[in-house]
Amino acid sequence: MLALKDSFVPATMNYQVKDEELDLDYVPNQGRKQELHYSLSNSLGFGGHNAPWFSEKQSSFPTIQ
Repeated sequence: MLALKDSFVPATMNYQVKDEELDLDYVPNQGRKQELHYSLSNSLGFGGHNAPWFSEKQSSFPTIQ
């Protein structure tokens, strides 16, 4: 949610060696500003429990007081 709100892509930590056969947009070791529209978070648990969470950016975010 913060990545969508702040238009900031967090870093891919400990990324060392690029695989030339994969054309993926990694963000190595340091985050960057970028306009985002969607995000996906996977939470994996013991025993095969998985909880994917897909979010779409809204035009405004509520403020927390």
